Amino acid sequence: MRILYLIMLVTVLGCGGPPPPSVYIDHLLDAIQSAIAHKDAHWLDQYANRARACHNAGQLTDQSFQSLEGVFQKARAGDWTGAAQAVEAFRQ
Repeated sequence: MRILYLIMLVTVLGCGGPPPPSVYIDHLLDAIQSAIAHKDAHWLDQYANRARACHNAGQLTDQSFQSLEGVFQKARAGDWTGAAQAVEAFRQ
């Protein structure tokens, strides 16, 4: 019975640990693209803060963070198309 319980617990909780930082960054980029597509400045500010937190945590390099800051600046200036193109270029 204990073995069955342990197997079920490992199955439910998993044993691989948290996902790698690249997964968080991919989700962040998806969210940024969504905010840009909807032209939603509030969402954009939230994801800018999240990008800053990732940078502070060491998940984004200085160069990557500066590139994303450029994306945010374009969007805040109303250049939503340029911001969308910049995010796509960043992904590549």
